[in-house]
Amino acid sequence: MDIETLTNHIANLGKSHFDKACNIVLNEVFGYNALNIDGSYDGGTDFVSFSDGSRESVAYQVTTQKSDIKNKAYNDAKKSIEKLSVNKYYFLPTYNLSEIDQRLLESTISKELGINATCLSPKIIAGLLLNSGKLNRFLDLVGYPLPRQHGNSVDIKERALHGYNVFSDDSAKLKFSVYEDTILFSLYGKSLSEEDLINSVIVFLNLDNEKYEFIKKRIGGLFGKSLIKKEQNGLLALTDKSYLDLSNRQSIYEIELKNLSSAQTDLLKDKYNIPWTSDESKKISFWIANSYIFSQL
Repeated sequence: MDIETLTNHIANLGKSHFDKACNIVLNEVFGYNALNIDGSYDGGTDFVSFSDGSRESVAYQVTTQKSDIKNKAYNDAKKSIEKLSVNKYYFLPTYNLSEIDQRLLESTISKELGINATCLSPKIIAGLLLNSGKLNRFLDLVGYPLPRQHGNSVDIKERALHGYNVFSDDSAKLKFSVYEDTILFSLYGKSLSEEDLINSVIVFLNLDNEKYEFIKKRIGGLFGKSLIKKEQNGLLALTDKSYLDLSNRQSIYEIELKNLSSAQTDLLKDKYNIPWTSDESKKISFWIANSYIFSQL
């Protein structure tokens, strides 16, 4: 199933089914032990997070409300501070706020209320379900007869190469983007020591060991941008913001790859009578991107 189809379904879910989608994201994707405290505020579904038997200062608001969304997010965040003394807040609506509205809302709540705020729109929730392989889990819980997920065929190298091209402003910035994005993609879904992370980047990009200190500095720069963090065990991991960004990148890549494959199949079949598969499209796009990127290093 593509992300747009799943996004439309999630945006139109009723309260019970939307709660299930959000619970999968909060508990199984982000790893929070979220406890449903429905009805404590104003009829929405509220969660607080617990870890190792003690309360964390994190709260979540899930809502199917379709109007006055921004005020609701702000007011619920304020109530979370007053009732739960939280310093981290997630807002999950079925209403599809634009990317700009989401960022502005997060900024307003963070600045005025002094907490770390994150808005997860239906598209982001859909992307997280797909990219984490949780679609079938969601479909089982809600009983929807929708196309099921049959594994994730997009590997780290494909995602990284696509990200270099799409998210680099210009060729002058591409070289730094290659190194920094490789660091980020190496941490996608796992934590590594700094030593292992640097070695992973060197192997991935086929670099000489003399690049060791340069990569180490790029890691420091990503700390400054709040894209990676150090966990209590000393390992390096992606921040929530960075994880969401990479998840969205993968979703965009999968959509564009599907469009490319369809166009190639139609062209080769109609004009040259040559059969063409999606795997062949992936190989061609990967070879082209691979050749271009590594010519820049």
